[in-house]
Amino acid sequence: MPVPGSHRAEPELPEPERRPLSWTQISQYADCGRAYELKYRDAVPQMPKGALIGGGAIHTAIEAAYREGWWHEEITPASNLWIFYLEEFTRRCEDAEGGPEAIVWGGRKDAAGVPGEGFEWWTGQPAASMLIRAQEVVHADEIAGVQQYRDDGIEVNVRAVTEAGEATNAYLDRLLISGDGELIVDDWKTGKVNGAKELQLALYAWSVEQTTGIAVGQARFIYLRAAKLEARIVPIDLPRFLPLVEPFAAQTTAGIEAGARHPWRMPTSRLATTRSAW
Repeated sequence: MPVPGSHRAEPELPEPERRPLSWTQISQYADCGRAYELKYRDAVPQMPKGALIGGGAIHTAIEAAYREGWWHEEITPASNLWIFYLEEFTRRCEDAEGGPEAIVWGGRKDAAGVPGEGFEWWTGQPAASMLIRAQEVVHADEIAGVQQYRDDGIEVNVRAVTEAGEATNAYLDRLLISGDGELIVDDWKTGKVNGAKELQLALYAWSVEQTTGIAVGQARFIYLRAAKLEARIVPIDLPRFLPLVEPFAAQTTAGIEAGARHPWRMPTSRLATTRSAW
């Protein structure tokens, strides 16, 4: 879908000299250099986490809803979207490293030591609520005149290179365009409300701008645990965080190559936590 008056020739970027870094790798390294080494350099097997399995299944179900046109169907125990999600979640549990018994479940444990967010949680109302909330966001965007950017605006892989040659690999959940021709980058979140790092979305927006030559107007986290729509859609301060992307990518690459384990603290904003009310 064209953006009126905003298309420019794609910028001349240097060829990547290094292996592209994903946000997951950048974030892992910034949090703990030793953990990064164990996972990405030494390939030490990781214990499968229920939250990552469930979140991945939610993301795949959302993608399927776009592909199959399920967003205008009511989400019920018999709906296509819910059945698809259950099958996807179950398959991921069965395929987990070490099998379903090895999965580490999250959430506060009860008196018997049972995690609060176990298999039953991810196959019950809490997970269904996340899909319903995603549907509400999609419908709100439609009412506001926000659409996918072209036909490939869902689960978009964007690779970009900094002027210094650092390569990044970004996976966008949604690339949208408003009725005014403004590009919007979205990222679905199934974890703690307001728990994400703004630099992630800044990296995604920067990658889009570098590869298309089109400025991104908004970058939003969509927190699917937030009951209220206004608490669910959280935009970041792009003008503040965009200038930090290239220096941070350079620092990360240099730190990894030098073997530094705790190089610096990732820049973030202090955001108040919003409690979800199911």
